[in-house]
This record gives sequence, structure tokens and C-alpha cells, in this order.
Amino acid sequence: MIWPNHSTCIYQSYLLYVNSNILSYREIIEEYSNAIRKVATELFQSFSLIMRMDKESLLGLHKQLVQAYRVNYYPPCSKPDQVLGVSPHSDTSTITILMQEDDVCGLQIKHNNEWVPVNPIPDALVVNVGDVFEIWSNGKYKSVEHRAVANYNKARISYASFLFPHDEVEIEPLSHMVDSKTKQQLYKKVRYGEYLRSSMNEKNGGQSTYPDG
Repeated sequence: MIWPNHSTCIYQSYLLYVNSNILSYREIIEEYSNAIRKVATELFQSFSLIMRMDKESLLGLHKQLVQAYRVNYYPPCSKPDQVLGVSPHSDTSTITILMQEDDVCGLQIKHNNEWVPVNPIPDALVVNVGDVFEIWSNGKYKSVEHRAVANYNKARISYASFLFPHDEVEIEPLSHMVDSKTKQQLYKKVRYGEYLRSSMNEKNGGQSTYPDG
């Protein structure tokens, strides 16, 4: 691989669905999928209670909880200050569950207009709030803008699990999450499939949401 003389995203990425027919990986993917689904289910149940809803409410809003996985490989880079592994973006999912390698840091999140590294913690997962969660919560829970940076000495592999609604589900702020005084709904109703296609066309410029108006 030849590194370019301009800033760009250089990495290999493989998007896998649970029913992938890659035989050598299918058993592992299904086992990992089941484990992640259990974690996600518990998270959605906890978030539902925090948001003053019935325990199963967030799961029910998905109609069908869809899972997809992206395996990212970032090779060592001789000029890491000039190359981004992945450009700044937010995820179009409800939540994203990320497994990082223990000894290589590459994930960064934007906080107070500064990029902050998310150092790997052994035997721990990173959970990102995605765009759907931000819309349902009317902006109370923010879809985190993040990026991946290259490493000079080591390659990095990450495993991202995306959980999101069925394409036909209409997403909009939940009524009880809208401020009772201002009654300001920050996002308009949109079908998830439509939102996904729109966001994919805009993501390269940074965080993409679907504001009202």
C-alpha cells in the first residue's frame, strides 16, 4: 500500500450481516451476534426505564431490531498526522457497540470542540449513542461525533456492531421527551430507510442529523 500525500481515509472495512454466508466466519459471527444482542437488549431496557417508559418500549419501537457488523482494519501508517483512518461522522444506528483491541488506541470522540481519545479498556465494550436515539430523545441524548486515527507502529482492528430499526419504521421525537413548556420538536418524522439514504449522502462532511425544517 502506498500512502498518499494528502489527507484521506485509508483502511479496509467489511460490512457483515448476521446471515452472512461466509462459511469460515458464520459460526463465530452468529455466536458474537447473539452475545451482542443480549447486551443491546439489556441496554435498551435500561434506557427505557431511564426515559420513563415501560421496560420493553425502546425495543418495541424498532419493530424489528436489525444488526450489522463492520470489521475495520487500519494498517500502520508512516504519516499518521496526515491520514485519517475514518473521517469524522456520527452513526445512523440507534446504538453502536464497539470492541477494540486492547493495546492500540485509534478511536476519538469530539467533546467541547476537541478530539478526545477513547483508550481501550481490557474486556470492555464501547457504546455509542446513534442518530436514531438522538431523534427519539429529541436531542437529550447526543449522537456522538467520532473518528479513527492511524497509528505509526501498529495495525488496528475494531469490530463495530450496529443496531437499528427496520427501514419502514417512522422515527420522530417521543412525545414525552419534548419539553412541555416550549413544545419544540427538534426533528421531523421520517422513515428510517429514507433517513439512512439521506444521511449516507451527507455523512462525509461530519455529523449528520435530520432537523425539523
